[in-house]
Amino acid sequence: MPKEIVHIDLSTETGARPQPTYTDVGIVGTMTSSPPNAGFGEVNRYTSAADVSNDYGDGTPVHTSSQALAEMGASYWYVLVLEATEQSETLTDGTDLPNGPVLGEQEISIDSADIGFTTESPPVQDQDTAATVINTDTLEVATSETDPELTYYTADFTGLDVMSPTINRVGAADIRATERDIGTLNALQSWASSNDAGMITGGPNVSTFADVETAMDTAHAVSGYLPSGGHAMLVNNNSEDLAAYLLGRLATSDPWHNFYWDELPVGGAVSTKIGDPATADTFEGGDTDNSGPLNVIINKGGTTIVSNSLTTAGNSSDYQFFDVRQTAVFIRAEVRRILESLRIRRDRIPFTSDGRDIILNVISDTLQEYVGGTGNPLSAASTTVPEVASLSDTDKANREWTGIELDITLAGDVHEFTLGLTVGV
Repeated sequence: MPKEIVHIDLSTETGARPQPTYTDVGIVGTMTSSPPNAGFGEVNRYTSAADVSNDYGDGTPVHTSSQALAEMGASYWYVLVLEATEQSETLTDGTDLPNGPVLGEQEISIDSADIGFTTESPPVQDQDTAATVINTDTLEVATSETDPELTYYTADFTGLDVMSPTINRVGAADIRATERDIGTLNALQSWASSNDAGMITGGPNVSTFADVETAMDTAHAVSGYLPSGGHAMLVNNNSEDLAAYLLGRLATSDPWHNFYWDELPVGGAVSTKIGDPATADTFEGGDTDNSGPLNVIINKGGTTIVSNSLTTAGNSSDYQFFDVRQTAVFIRAEVRRILESLRIRRDRIPFTSDGRDIILNVISDTLQEYVGGTGNPLSAASTTVPEVASLSDTDKANREWTGIELDITLAGDVHEFTLGLTVGV
């Protein structure tokens, strides 16, 4: 009688690239003083908020964000802190600040009258605004004062490049954005867009404004200033770090996750002016031109949830919903990874029909993993690899198989149900 019914020879395939999660989260903050046990401009990986507290200080913005990420179940995340450098300038009306962006999360002070912040370019100072008005992104100044002295902080955001390509989801540490934060947020979003990272921002704390309409105007202004199919904002009625909570949810989900009606352990549900993407002058619908939409924390059945999954791109964009672009980015990255692994594993991929079949099969097999079923992001996918005869001599000389095309259809996700009801008596 044989001792083994099945015998398996175990071998290890070398050269294949490890499969990434595509949902690694990065938190970016700024500090005026050196962290006690970490350095400016370094990306550090954490599994514990207590370790972040030890390295950067208890109660610092990156620590607050890390606590939210840990609460949401993120097994790890990355932290980057840039040095905030103090600047002092004598302002002249119509003259730009020489250094920027102005960090809205740090202290900004002026030695006369008062100061306001705007998304307008150029800023406008009139009787209804502060004596000095600044756009913290463009650095434009409008002032009715004579030579006021401004003290503020800036940071070198080229330091964000150390996060590439580690980070897939990013947020500014513990910011509830108003007009003063657009310098920081635009710098972070520029990096995110260039690196196909999804960005989440906590918008204004509605409870700090005189009324909901004023808060909504500020939220629309900030969201409309930062339009992107990879950027989503959300608001509620308290000061919690909403971005970090939602980033924690994304860190524990599939890359194509749709956070519509996701539960978050936060308070401050908003009950008015929520609207929908098609209704202007509401939070979700944006301003009167449907610009600057955002999501709201609402209450359903005693549970606080995210009202929608809208991006700041608006309802006229192909990327109206956050998961659409993230799914496309994921598919592209996964196909790139599998082709790079194929190239590493094989000694040669010839310009022959066999070579074409190798490329076609590996792409098709990869895409089919994500087609069909309730949990997969695609409803259909097809791959076209040109025949060898259609490739130019130049392509072959450069060893490039050009013209490969992927055609995918997203499975989508139902947000609403429309019912017809007939009642018989």
